[in-house]
Amino acid sequence: MNRLLYLFLILTLPALTLAQSFKDGRNTPACAACEQLFKSKPKEVQFGIRLSPDGTIVFLTNNIDWFNKIFTAPGDAMTADLVRKSQYNCDKPRPARTTPKGEFLTPLYLSQLKNKMKQMPGGQIAIELGKVPAHLQKEELEGNLVVIKNGVICHYMNFVNIERSLWELLPMGLFADTLMNRQATDKKASFYSRKLQFTIPFPKNKSVYNAADLKPLYDSLQLAGNHITQMDIRAYSSVEGSTELNYQLQEQRAASIVKALQQYQVSQIPGTINAAENWVEFFRDIKGTAFENLTPLSQPEIKKRLLDKGLQAQLEPILKEHRKAVITIYINKNNDLESTVNEALLTKFKKAIEEKDLKAASAVQREVFDRIADNRLPGNYLDKLEIPKTKDHLFLLNNQETYRYQLNPSKEEDIIERLEALLKLDPTDKKIHYNICSLTFNVWKNDSGYIASADFLQEINELAKLKIPSSLVQRMLINYHIVYSEQTYRRFNYAAKDESIGYILDNYEDLQLRDEETLTLAKYLAYYSRRNDAIDLLQDRVRNIDVNEDMLFYYINLHLFTPEIFKVPELRTVVLNAITINQQRFCKFFNSTGNGGASFQLLDAEALWGLYCEYCK
Repeated sequence: MNRLLYLFLILTLPALTLAQSFKDGRNTPACAACEQLFKSKPKEVQFGIRLSPDGTIVFLTNNIDWFNKIFTAPGDAMTADLVRKSQYNCDKPRPARTTPKGEFLTPLYLSQLKNKMKQMPGGQIAIELGKVPAHLQKEELEGNLVVIKNGVICHYMNFVNIERSLWELLPMGLFADTLMNRQATDKKASFYSRKLQFTIPFPKNKSVYNAADLKPLYDSLQLAGNHITQMDIRAYSSVEGSTELNYQLQEQRAASIVKALQQYQVSQIPGTINAAENWVEFFRDIKGTAFENLTPLSQPEIKKRLLDKGLQAQLEPILKEHRKAVITIYINKNNDLESTVNEALLTKFKKAIEEKDLKAASAVQREVFDRIADNRLPGNYLDKLEIPKTKDHLFLLNNQETYRYQLNPSKEEDIIERLEALLKLDPTDKKIHYNICSLTFNVWKNDSGYIASADFLQEINELAKLKIPSSLVQRMLINYHIVYSEQTYRRFNYAAKDESIGYILDNYEDLQLRDEETLTLAKYLAYYSRRNDAIDLLQDRVRNIDVNEDMLFYYINLHLFTPEIFKVPELRTVVLNAITINQQRFCKFFNSTGNGGASFQLLDAEALWGLYCEYCK
């Protein structure tokens, strides 16, 4: 009877309690072979734990062969350690690092793992490990991977989420009259041919600018006859004084610049305004001075010190350089048709065709395109511009196809077919050849069997013989290797994939990439676990106040894999810049991986715990 009662008690014990009983065997002979396997695992082989919205907990891997190398014996098992965000409370001491950190699910042994294994689209393997227990269902959770061999825990892994990008190519643009680039905003896409940037200083406590400081920008707009399609302003104050008042002042300064520039065109200038305190240049400029002792202090502590009028006066030669606005404008050539009513555009175009004034006809084409893009004309209005299908009108016909695609970027195969038909009018037209190659990328990357990679590479190289600028050809070659590396990766040809990555690393510096483009490459490198290369790519730019916000936060995200590095002063400066620009976005890093965060378990690191409790509590 006692024996039966003992067995009954074991069988009815909560599963989680039994799972907690495994001892940590890492760094013992029982786990030596397992740990060596994980150390030798190629960086391309990925594991993960996903918590689905319905409470299902799933193990994922992209390589079944490595799963089979790790789990070999009937007694080998896997479980997930469920960790709660509520364990990280700034009103209490930082949690101790223990195993388990949270609560283990009931382990699944090798036969159970294989029975539950499912093949997912894209070659992934998924294994359901269990469900979130009822008492944890209202908690914000993360699941850590636990590998059990020889009756002990032999491997324990938590995960840091990072945005990786596989198919985001460097923008190549399409040729109409000039090379058209696409600028995406929250509201819509705009198109531009050039990008300019200016810095405008402001006097202390003043919201007006010196007219002479805007003269270079005025000159660029007037002399070139340009039209602003988008304007972004970052207005910076020096760090002393009330943060709230500093932001108000900077918004007033930015508004005064918008008003000044709006007088140069009829249509409204779309854009964004961001205000911030200039902590980046403050920390940079006090380095090596008598004020360097301010560096380790928190922002509130520094502001408190700067209430001292004497200290503020001593720092004024430094602070005055920090009050400014950085203006980025995207422009197109002005075609002098802004005031022309819609009905007159068709008449002007028809007249230009009859008089063989192709320049005037092209200007009307572009004006119609701009108005359709701004919803001032219906989408089919472009089709009303009738163009003779002759060699003399080829560049207008190419413009028409380019504009159609920019307004509705889909079905690349259809536009490629129409462009190839236009080539019959002049097989040597370099703009059409370029556009065909540019559009082919979207077809090739989505269906690698449609196009032979070697033939496509030859087509790209032929562009140089047609005197397409070398920078544009080089950009295409880098995009070629971005796509080709994924094709070889899917065939497990890691050596060929690494050759393509090597080509990209050897050649990208010649392109003078914009921030958005550099970020695209960094995400690509991170996808293939080349995190250090991605960091090297970004680190020169993130120390500047005009850095792209997405680039800045991605750089921080890359460093979250080594959280202790946040003790380094240079990285702390970068973080303070990010907090100044978008504090909410910084705090989001510490959401769970399933809730848009990098991982709340990053708070195990003392440096990040301090930043979180100071700015995100």
